[in-house]
Parts: sequence; C-alpha cells; structure tokens
Amino acid sequence: MQAELDRSRAWTWSVNWPAGVAHDFNNIMSVILTCTGFALSGVTDDNPLHEDLVEIRRAGERAVRSPASCWPSAASRSQSHGR
Repeated sequence: MQAELDRSRAWTWSVNWPAGVAHDFNNIMSVILTCTGFALSGVTDDNPLHEDLVEIRRAGERAVRSPASCWPSAASRSQSHGR
C-alpha cells in the first residue's frame, strides 16, 4: 500500500512540476513581451534600439510557442495512466 502511495505521489509530482514551470515561464514571457511592446511604441523605426526591440519580441514569441509542442505528449502520458 505504501509503495502504491509513493508511486502516486511521484506521478503527481512529475505532472505538476512541469506545469508549474510552464506557468512561471509564461508569466515571465508575458512581462518581457508586454515591456517590449511598450518600449516599441515609444521609439521610431529609425531609433537604433528599434531593431533590437523587434528581435527581442520575435524571440519571445518563438519562446512562448516552443513549449506548446511538449504538452500533447504530457497529455497522452496522463491518459495512458488512467488519469
């Protein structure tokens, strides 16, 4: 019975931990993208910072899309364990 409980706790942790990391990551990226948007709205296209800010925004948008490709496999693992 204890071994079953331990396995269940380990499985729960292995599902919840990555979700927490993803949540924190999205919060951080939201701040970066929002601040970049504010900064871009305050500079003209000919400002030396403009292209750097555009690159930061592009990188942030790519970063936000990348983890999404990991979640379908997590969902299939969850279903395969009957949860």
